[in-house]
Amino acid sequence: MTMTEPECEEHAEICRKVNKSCMHFVAAQPALFPYYDMTRWVLSKCRVKGIIIKADGSSLVSYATENVTKIYGLPIPECIADESYVTTFATTHSDNEEWLEEWWYDRDSFKSTTLLTCRTQDFHPKYRPVTVMFCRLFGEKNCNFFRKEWIPFMYALVEEGKVLNWASLLAEAMLKNLRKHMEAKPDSKPRFYMSAYLLDMTLARIDFPSLKLNWANGARPIQELFSMLWAVLARTKFGIP
Repeated sequence: MTMTEPECEEHAEICRKVNKSCMHFVAAQPALFPYYDMTRWVLSKCRVKGIIIKADGSSLVSYATENVTKIYGLPIPECIADESYVTTFATTHSDNEEWLEEWWYDRDSFKSTTLLTCRTQDFHPKYRPVTVMFCRLFGEKNCNFFRKEWIPFMYALVEEGKVLNWASLLAEAMLKNLRKHMEAKPDSKPRFYMSAYLLDMTLARIDFPSLKLNWANGARPIQELFSMLWAVLARTKFGIP
């Protein structure tokens, strides 16, 4: 289907707001399923204490907000997406607002459901990339379902073009998912869907001389790793020669 000029402009406006928010710096990570076995092995050797993963008593990976901010080069937040923001949003917005007409194909279906999630495919196409990035940021199993609790955060991004506290959101999501994984019984451990972030933080904190990693070109750790292991995929994903 060919988009009309106004539709192209609408997509461009969403892209401009995402670019301004810097969400893609941290939330456009690929799901590294080939690394699942390695991630599972690493987690089996570590223990989670606060926001530090430790192996053999030594610090291995830190998910402190300031560390995440530094690694991804994130700007100072303009809006803090937390429980207070959600509460304020609920008192100042309703289900009958005009922006809901633009977000979903069938607003009445969205309003009538009692589920805590809605289908990504029910969003207007121009908003779907943003919903996918939220799923990735919070470590969801797949990107087919969007949690309604994220709607206030998405509103701040796509309607107001604000920079959110991506670093603390990622840090909290990492801690939540790590604890869930570590506390599960050995025979029923859930898959850990934030392995890309785990590798980012590990590579950024620990020297691996044999890999000869070079951050001088400004590439993020996961991009550098892709360029080494999967050259074709690196070119496709990041345009790395």
